Amino acid sequence: MGVALGAMRRHVEERRSLLEGLGALYARGYALDWKKQQAEGGRVVLLPSYPWQRERYWFSAPAIPARRPRQALSVRSGAAHPLLGMSTSVSALPGMHLWEQALYSNSPAYLEDHRVLEQVVFPAAGYVEMALSAGVEIFPGAVVSIEDLTLDRMLALPTDEERIVQTVLTAEGDSVASFQISSRAERETGWQRHAVGKVRGSQGEALPPTTTERPAALRARLGTVRTGTSHYSDLRTLGLDYGPAFQGVVDIALGEGQVLGRVQLPERIKGAGHTVHPALLDACLQVSAGLFGARGADAASEEAPYVPVAIARVRVHRLPEREVWVLAGMSADQGTEDARERVVDLRLLDEDGATLVEVLGMRLRRVEGALRAQRGLEELLFEVAWERTEPSPEASLSREGAWLIFSDRGGVGASLRALLAHRGQRCVQVVAGTAYGRIEPDVYRIDPQRREDHGRLMRDAFGEGGACLGAVHLFSLDATPFDHATPENLSEDLARGTESAAYLGQALLRQGWRDMPRLVLITRGAQQVADTDEIAVSQAPLWGLGRTIALEHPELRCLRIDLDPAAGAGDAALLLRELVAQNREDQIALRGGVRHVARIVRGRVEAHTPRASKPQVRYRLEANASYLITGGLGGLGLELGRWMVERGVKHLALVGRRAPDERARVAIAAMEAAGARVLTVQADVARREDVQQLMESVGREGPPLRGVVHAAAVLDDHTLLELSAENFRSVFAPKVLGAFHLHQATGSQELAFFLMYSSAAALFGSPGQGNYTAANAFLDALARLRDRTHRPSMSVQWGAFSAVGLAAAEDIRGKRIEARGSRNLTPEEGLAGLAQLFEHPRPEVAVARFDVRQWLEFYPRAAALPFFAVLQGEAGATRRAQGDARRVLEEAPPAAREGLLRRHLLEQAASVLRVDVTRLDPAAPLQSSGVDSLMSLELRNRLEASLSVRLSATLLFTYPTVASLTGYLLAELWPAEQEPPQHAVEAPLSDKGAVVAAISQMTERETTLAVEAELAALEDYLQ
Repeated sequence: MGVALGAMRRHVEERRSLLEGLGALYARGYALDWKKQQAEGGRVVLLPSYPWQRERYWFSAPAIPARRPRQALSVRSGAAHPLLGMSTSVSALPGMHLWEQALYSNSPAYLEDHRVLEQVVFPAAGYVEMALSAGVEIFPGAVVSIEDLTLDRMLALPTDEERIVQTVLTAEGDSVASFQISSRAERETGWQRHAVGKVRGSQGEALPPTTTERPAALRARLGTVRTGTSHYSDLRTLGLDYGPAFQGVVDIALGEGQVLGRVQLPERIKGAGHTVHPALLDACLQVSAGLFGARGADAASEEAPYVPVAIARVRVHRLPEREVWVLAGMSADQGTEDARERVVDLRLLDEDGATLVEVLGMRLRRVEGALRAQRGLEELLFEVAWERTEPSPEASLSREGAWLIFSDRGGVGASLRALLAHRGQRCVQVVAGTAYGRIEPDVYRIDPQRREDHGRLMRDAFGEGGACLGAVHLFSLDATPFDHATPENLSEDLARGTESAAYLGQALLRQGWRDMPRLVLITRGAQQVADTDEIAVSQAPLWGLGRTIALEHPELRCLRIDLDPAAGAGDAALLLRELVAQNREDQIALRGGVRHVARIVRGRVEAHTPRASKPQVRYRLEANASYLITGGLGGLGLELGRWMVERGVKHLALVGRRAPDERARVAIAAMEAAGARVLTVQADVARREDVQQLMESVGREGPPLRGVVHAAAVLDDHTLLELSAENFRSVFAPKVLGAFHLHQATGSQELAFFLMYSSAAALFGSPGQGNYTAANAFLDALARLRDRTHRPSMSVQWGAFSAVGLAAAEDIRGKRIEARGSRNLTPEEGLAGLAQLFEHPRPEVAVARFDVRQWLEFYPRAAALPFFAVLQGEAGATRRAQGDARRVLEEAPPAAREGLLRRHLLEQAASVLRVDVTRLDPAAPLQSSGVDSLMSLELRNRLEASLSVRLSATLLFTYPTVASLTGYLLAELWPAEQEPPQHAVEAPLSDKGAVVAAISQMTERETTLAVEAELAALEDYLQ
C-alpha cells in the first residue's frame, strides 16, 4: 500500500516538514541517499534491540527556536550570508549598510567545533570573513582589503541560546567604509561590540610577487616538521580544544624566524557562500603558533595560549581553494611594548608560491585572565555523581543482640521490624512523642528533642551487657512536605530528624560498646539522582550531618540511605537488603528498586552531567535592577558587592544583623563613588517579619529585585559528643530559616538568580562542624528544588577563604582546615570562579582547593570510604594499609616496643598539632600543648588506623599524656607480654598533678562542656 506525504504543511517550518516526510518514507522502507541528506557527514548509531534498557539515543543537539526571517531590501547573491545574514540599507542614512543574523553554538554547524576551554567561542577568522564579505557586496569587482581590525571582546555562544549578531558598515568615501560587529541576546536591548575596522575596495591593484621558491621546496629546506596531530595535542593542553571543523593544519615546518604550514579545509566543510571560509582561515592563523614553540612564547614557563586581538591589514588577491600553504614570520615592526604580545605576518600561498591572501600585522596576546581562570576553576569544581550498582551479597545475621529502630509514622520502620523479626532478630522499636516512656517490652517512646531521652533509652533497652546490632533512624521520613512548610514545622522537622540523629549518635558512643553498632540514617527524596526526582528539602540536613559523623566517628560506620521519593510497599525489604549487605558503601539512593551509590567527582565549567541536560540560562547583572545580599556587611558580602558594582550594578541592598563597621563603611563609600546606590539594612533574616520589611524597603527604594545572594552564616563548632539543641539552632537560624524566608518572600518575583553561599563542608564532611554541614546541606537541597521548579537557583559550596569569611575570622580554624587538605581560596579566585558560574550555572557545585592526598593523610580512615574513590584514583593516592605502625611494632623485639610506640604517638600528636615533634613532652598533658576536643578525636582516629585497634572517643581524657597513653596501648595490644603498666587505667586518676595540669590548660568552653557532660551523665543515671 502506498502513502502520500506532503513536503509542506501550513504553520509548520518548511525544513521540519520536509524532514518528517523523509523520516516517514524511511520508516516505510524507502532507501534514502544519506550523502545528499547529510552532506557534511555523520556517524551511525546502533539502536537497542530490546525495549527495556531505557537509555536515550537521541543526539542532544540544542533546539533552535524559530525566528521570523528579516526582510531585506538588497540581498547578496539573492541569499543570506551564513554569518552576516540579510543585508538592509537605511533610508535615513544612505551610506549605512546593516546585516543581521542569529547565531547559535551549533548554527552554522561548524562553530560548535571552535572551543576554547570547552566554551564555544566565535573565531577571529569569522570577523574577517564577515568584513570581507560585506566589502565584496558594497565594492563589487574590487580587490577588498581590511584595515585596522580590532577585536574588542570575545563572543561566546552559550548552548541553547540565540545570539543576534549585527554588522554595520558606514561609507567614508567611494572606496572606504568603517564597520562594527556587535551582538546581543534575544531579550536584551543593549549591544556588545566585538570588532571594529575598515574595509577598502581597490581597482586594478597589481598582485604581489611570488615567493623565491615553491612552498614544497621551502618545506624540505626547513627540515623539522610537526604533524597536525601533534599541533592539536599541544593546543588542547592550553584549553584550545578544536573539533574536526577547525583541525585544518596538516603539518608545520619550523625554521629560524619563520614557519610554513600546510592547511586543508576539512572534507565535511562546504566552502560555498563564503569569501574565505572561517574554518580555513582560522587554521591558517593557527600556523603562527609554530613561531612560539609547542606552547607559545617561553614554552617552558608559559601555559597560556595566544589569541588574535588586532590585525593591521588583510588583503585578498585571489580566493583560496580548499588547500593552501601558509608562510608565517615575526613582523619587522612589532609595534607593541606589551610583553604579553607578539606581532606576526602571514601569507596564504598556492602550490606555485603565488600570494592569495595577506594577513599583516596580526597582534597576538597571551591570555592570562579569564581563560586561565576558567582552566584554574576546572581544578576547583567538585560535585556528587550517582552511579548505578548491583546489590551486594548478604552477610549472615547475628542472633546475639538487638536492632534499634527509630520508627516513622508511615510504617517503613514497623515493616522493617517485622522483616527482621521474621528472620529471628530481636528489635527495639522507638516512636516519637512528647515524653519518655516504655509502651511495652521492646517498644519505647522518646521526645526526639531531648538528648537525655536517647541516653536513657540505651540503658533501659540494652543495660550494661546487651549488644546493639545496628541503629536505624527513620524519624526524618515524617517531615512535612516542603510546599506546606512553615518556620515552625520546619524547625520541628529539623529537631526530629537531624538533632535526634545527633543525639542517637551520642548515646551510642557513650554506651561504650567495644563492637560499636552501625548508625543508619534514612531519608526519602533528600538527594537528587535524576532530574525528575522530587526534593525533600527538610530531610537533606541529615546527609550533611552524616558526612561529618563518617569522618569524626568512623567507628559508627555511618550509613545514609535515601529511599525513592515515590513510597512503595517494598521499601522496607530494600532497606533490609542494604542493612545486611557485605560492602563498604555508605551513601546509597534507591530509585525504582535500582541501587545508586554516591561518588565525589570533578565538575566542569560547562556542566556535562545528566542533571545539566536541560537548558541553563546565564545569570545576568543589569543596571536597572536591584540586587540583595544577606551577610552583605561581612567580608565576603562586601567583596561580592564590589564585584557586582564593577559589572554595572547600580542598585544594591546589603543586609546584616549589625550596623556597618568602619571597614564596611569604607567599602560602601567606594561602591557609591563608582555610581551605585547602596542600601544598608539591619535585619535578622531568621525572622520572617524582618524579611518582609526588608522586601518592602528594597521595593520602595529602587527598581524591581532581580537577584538574591544569601551569604549570611554563623559558626558554632562542636564535636558530635558536644552538640546540643542550642548549637544546632544558632547555626540553622541564619542559614536555614534565612534561606526559607527569602525563598518564600521572593516566590512571586521574577528573579534572574537566587544564589546561596553554602560550604564545601557539606560535601566532604567536616569534623567538629556537624551542625554547620547539616545547615548547608539544606541550602543545597533548596537550590535543587528551586531549579526543578524552573526558578533560577544555585548553591555554591565554597571552600575556606583567606582574608575574608568565617574561616579567616579565626586564624586557628583556617589553619586547621588548610592542614587537613582544603587550602584557602583568595577572594579574587572566588569571584573569578563565580563569574564563570554565572555563565554556566547549575543547582549545586563545590568550589574548593581540595588536596585529596593530604586529606586522606590526615583522615586515614576516610580512604576506606567509596565516596572518595574516584578522586583517589585520579590523584594516584594510595590507601595507607591499616595497621602499618602495628606491623612495625610486632616485628620489633618486645623490649623495643615501648620506645617505638612512644615515638609513634609523639609523631601522630605533632602531626595533628602541626608542630615539631621535639616540642612535645611525653610526660606533659597533651591539652597543655594545645590539643582540644576535636584534635583529641582526630588523634584517636589516626591511632585507630595506624595501630588497627578500637579506641574510646574519650581516650585522651582518660590518658592525657603520651606516657600514660603508651602504657595503656601496650597493655591493649600485647596484654600477655606486659606487666600492669605504670601508666594504665589507674594512672591518670592517681596522677592528680597531671589531671590538674590538663584541666588548667583547657579553655573555658572546654571546661564548661566537660562539666556539662558529667552532669548530664549523672542526671541520666539518677533517672
